Amino acid sequence: MPCPLLTAATSTFESLALLFAEDAPTDAQRAAPLAHAVRVTFGGDPADGAFAGALLVAVTDDVATALAANMLGVAPAHADARARRDALGEVGNVVCGNVLPLLGGRAAVFPLAAPTPVPIAEALAELDAGVAGVTALHVALGVDAGRAVLTLH
Repeated sequence: MPCPLLTAATSTFESLALLFAEDAPTDAQRAAPLAHAVRVTFGGDPADGAFAGALLVAVTDDVATALAANMLGVAPAHADARARRDALGEVGNVVCGNVLPLLGGRAAVFPLAAPTPVPIAEALAELDAGVAGVTALHVALGVDAGRAVLTLH
């Protein structure tokens, strides 16, 4: 069975943002610096099969710009900081909303908090900790010339 986070992330990037996402980033994509991050926290009642945690989504600047341009229907030159933040937040919401039922079952209820921007230094530290084994799921995607990294705690 494929990784639920990979399934939710690739389908969200492709259907919501019209960006092709691959689960095997190239060396050039892996070298691209992450520049923007959001966190979506969620809760849940364990009696219903739910649990609490957070999803962190970090992307390169070109991916954030493409998200904003494609999702908001603006030219990339008009994808300002607010548009990039809002588009990335919506991607975080949709990924989170799609992955949680895959993990907890359809009966589980997961209230989602609004996405919050995360300073990139904080996001990078969290991603490093997640790669070391603190995280439940971790996915790195090649997206166009850039990349996206997602962790679910």
